[in-house]
Amino acid sequence: METSKKTFHDPDGMKQYAITMAKDLNQHPATRTYRTQGTPVMVDGLNKAGAFPARYWSQGKCDLHEKSMPLPWPKN
Repeated sequence: METSKKTFHDPDGMKQYAITMAKDLNQHPATRTYRTQGTPVMVDGLNKAGAFPARYWSQGKCDLHEKSMPLPWPKN
C-alpha cells in the first residue's frame, strides 16, 4: 500500500493553529478537571451523556460504573 505525504496550503498557518489549539485545550476547564480528578470523572460524564462504550460498544451506559470506579466526591 502506497501512502503519500499530505501538504498544506499554508504550513506556517497550520503550525500556528496547532500551537494555539494545544494551548487553548491545555487551559480548558475540562482538561484541568480530568488532570485533577482523573478517569472516574470521564467515565461519569460519558455515562451520563450515553456515550460510554459498554457491552462491546452496543450500549452507551453502564450501570455498574459507580461500583467499580467511585467518583472522587460525594454524590448528591
